[in-house]
Amino acid sequence: YEKMFSYAWPGNIRELRNVIEQAVLLCDADSISAQLICFPGDSSTIAATRPEKMRKTTRHINANRDDLINLLTKYKGSVIKCAAELEVTTRALYYCLKQDNLNPDEFRKRARK
Repeated sequence: YEKMFSYAWPGNIRELRNVIEQAVLLCDADSISAQLICFPGDSSTIAATRPEKMRKTTRHINANRDDLINLLTKYKGSVIKCAAELEVTTRALYYCLKQDNLNPDEFRKRARK
C-alpha cells in the first residue's frame, strides 16, 4: 500500500480506478503485489513489461456484448470454459461480464430448464 499512498494521484479517483483495474486484470494471485501497480509513465513494473497479457485482457474488455452472451449460452454459464476459449483468465472474464452487466448464473439457470 506504500506505493499507492506515495503517488500524487493527479487524475484523482478516475486515475486510481484505472490503475486498480489494470492491476486486477494482470494479477493471477489472490492479492495484488506492488509490482503490478503501474502509474502513467512508469516502465519499471511488471505491468509495463507484460504487453502480451495486456493485449489479451484489453481485447476482451472491449469484447462485443453479443459475443459474450453467445459464449455463455454455448457453455451454459461456465466462466472457466468461456475464459479458456477466449484465452484469458477467469478474473479478466468476470471483469468483462461485470462491465456488461452479464451474470453467468442466469445462463446456468436457463440451461437447466
